[in-house]
Amino acid sequence: MQIVYKNTNGEQVVLGQQPPFLVTSKKGFAQVDNVITKQTQYGLDGSILINQQLDDKELEIEGEFIASDSSDLENKKTQLASIFNPKLAGTLTYFPDNGGVYYLDVLVEKFSMNESSTNLSQVYSINFLSLDSYWVDKNQADKLIPLSTLKKNLTFPLRISTGFTFAVRSSNNIQTIVNDGDVSVGMVVILEFTGEVTNPKVLNVTTGEYFRLENTYKVGEIIRIVTLRGEKEVLLTTRDGTEKNNLEFWDEDSIFLQLDKGNNFFQLQADSGSENMIGTVRISPKVLGV
Repeated sequence: MQIVYKNTNGEQVVLGQQPPFLVTSKKGFAQVDNVITKQTQYGLDGSILINQQLDDKELEIEGEFIASDSSDLENKKTQLASIFNPKLAGTLTYFPDNGGVYYLDVLVEKFSMNESSTNLSQVYSINFLSLDSYWVDKNQADKLIPLSTLKKNLTFPLRISTGFTFAVRSSNNIQTIVNDGDVSVGMVVILEFTGEVTNPKVLNVTTGEYFRLENTYKVGEIIRIVTLRGEKEVLLTTRDGTEKNNLEFWDEDSIFLQLDKGNNFFQLQADSGSENMIGTVRISPKVLGV
């Protein structure tokens, strides 16, 4: 087991089962608290459910670090105090013994060092708060899933004539996107245009929900649609590399699509030129506890 913390200044420390920074206990890594809002009504037994949502994730790590001499001990105290500066946010990455890798963004609520147990060791404790209730599975993070497929034109015996193409890209097939996490998540959709496309649309075939841009795009242009929590945007990259906000072309009935847990069925569409789109989805599944 190993835990790596890296703050926004780029400083990091490795905590685990090997010296110098040992972990003796950890709490909250698998804990999920459900906040239930309910209402009682006069004359009725029980309550009525109003809402439920997962609370912020609180984590605690306790441990001890070992030094080679008194000077090294003081240096390690200073090092940890600097890394776990409560004014800095950071990322906690957890490596359990089963080979998984999980991370989440955290804030340092409290870092403390108790009396030294010996002249060359120091007990410490760290309390973290994550405003996101879920861990990201790093082994599954940033998975790229195509929304377009290639239809091969090869037949044997092979006869190659003028204008022969080995394959044709198809963008209107229904593609399956699997979310292996515990909760629905946002995504990043990349649309690359190999020719003129009018009013591109990404459709969730199951729900009928979609996002659509009311604009015409030219060869070499790229659209990036982000539906992640707190990062929603629609960005156009032109042929000369200039980036422009394209949210102004957002269809009024569109939504920032999410990927439900399990199988999701998506399709690329356009009013014209759908065969000129290359679509890719990038997802990072999240889990409740590790």
